[in-house]
Amino acid sequence: AVARSVIAELDLTNDPEIQNVASWRSSVNSWIGGLTTNASGTPKLLTDDQRMRLTMAGFLGRVSARRVGLSYVLEIGYSSTDPDRAALIANAIARTYIRNGMSGRSEAAKRGSAWLEERLIDIAKQARQSQMAVEEYRAVKGITPVGETVTLDQRQLAEISSQLLQARAATAADR
Repeated sequence: AVARSVIAELDLTNDPEIQNVASWRSSVNSWIGGLTTNASGTPKLLTDDQRMRLTMAGFLGRVSARRVGLSYVLEIGYSSTDPDRAALIANAIARTYIRNGMSGRSEAAKRGSAWLEERLIDIAKQARQSQMAVEEYRAVKGITPVGETVTLDQRQLAEISSQLLQARAATAADR
């Protein structure tokens, strides 16, 4: 994913230095090269996928990455005939690696936050239902809370619950 992003960001699919690899990956290139010419030797048009594979083979043959000691530091290298270009590409690899890591952690945090939000909504619903059940029970049994400060909303809710229970009882008695 990192290599693909860097290749796209720096538009390396048409870079002749990457296309002409002189490493063990050259066998891959020659195999792909067989796909790029007809039996008569005339060039075929490459599909985007074939072009990306060819570029990827050349690109990865020039990249090196290793862990420095026992730390979490990575040393990233890129081989090129132009040292400025090598530095540009190595820095792009590092930037993309960090960005991908951060976006992965960000996505995990978003998923965790969404789950937590759903869970809090469920718990709030359960708390409201439990409170309603307590209020209904108190209304049926005629229990009044002792020593509690009751807010206006709670008092109104209790009164409405009591009226609802009385209406249900009256409807059941009429049947």
